Amino acid sequence: MSWCQTALDQLADIWISATDRTLVNEAVEATDAALASDPFGSETLDLAEGLGVVTIGSLRVVYSVDADARAVDVATVRHADSG
Repeated sequence: MSWCQTALDQLADIWISATDRTLVNEAVEATDAALASDPFGSETLDLAEGLGVVTIGSLRVVYSVDADARAVDVATVRHADSG
């Protein structure tokens, strides 16, 4: 489970502008746990083969899955309300 630099930069922007940073922290922890345990879970939407999107808490995360390498990489993250 990893977050690319672009996603980390986006997450930093979200965190800095958040009125409740605890909620952002909790959403990140929940996202890490969900994608690490089951990146194809019921809460996810498949965009294409190996590419998914999930909304957890206030975050909408786009990620890729390399099943052979058992790796999940977060590509982008947005505030769920920003589309």
